[in-house]
Amino acid sequence: MGWIRSTILSRLPGVAHGFADRNADGNPAGFFGFSGIARLNQVHGNGVFILRDGGGIGAGKVSDGDAIVTSLRGIGIGISTADCVPVLLTDHEGTVAGAVHAGWRGTVLRILDSALQKIDEEYGLKPRDLNAVIGPSVGKCCYEVGEDVASLFRDGFGDASEYLIETDGCKYMLDLPGINRGALVKAGVANIEVLGMCTKCNPNFFSYRREGKGVGSQLSVIGLV
Repeated sequence: MGWIRSTILSRLPGVAHGFADRNADGNPAGFFGFSGIARLNQVHGNGVFILRDGGGIGAGKVSDGDAIVTSLRGIGIGISTADCVPVLLTDHEGTVAGAVHAGWRGTVLRILDSALQKIDEEYGLKPRDLNAVIGPSVGKCCYEVGEDVASLFRDGFGDASEYLIETDGCKYMLDLPGINRGALVKAGVANIEVLGMCTKCNPNFFSYRREGKGVGSQLSVIGLV
C-alpha cells in the first residue's frame, strides 16, 4: 500500500497527510513536498510540543513529547508507532495540524485531552473546530492486557468497561483505538474517522506485539501546504 489516506482529511485544501505502512516511500518529506518533517523523542507521556520554528528540523528530534502541533506551512510533523494509536488532527480551514502518539500509557494520561487543550490555548480552536483521524494500530482483536493495565483504565475512565473485554485468567482485550475515539467524542471533536486497520493482524505493518523487540515503526505525517 505505502501511504494510507483519510477520507475526511483528503477533502481539506492545504492539508497533506498519510499513514505509512512498511512499504512506504523512504523519503516522506520529498513525497509530500515538505522541506522537512519534525519528529519527537516519544516518551509515552502527555507532553505536547508546539513547533513554531522550522530551523532545527533535520538536526534530530525537536523535543521530548508525544504530541506535536504547528501552524507552519511547508513543514510536516510526524509520530512513529508500531501498535500504538496514531491520531492526526487539523481544523476545518486547514490552519493548524497536530500529530499524537497514544499508547496505553499516554491514553491513561489523557494525551489527546492535552493536545486539544494546547490547540485551544495557542490557536483559539475548540474541539468542535477540528477533524481527527485514528490511524492503523493494534485492535481489540489482538491487544491483550493484564489486570494491572486494565485497572488503570477502570480507574481513569468511568466507562472503560465498554473497551475492556474480559477473557480467561484475569486477562482483557483492550480496544485502544476505541477508547481514544471515545475521548475525542467526549471532548466535542466534530469529525472523527477511524481507519480500523489492526497492525498485528496485517503483516503490511510493523507490530511490536507480532515481531517483538527491535521491530521497526511506521510514520504518520500531517502538514500544511
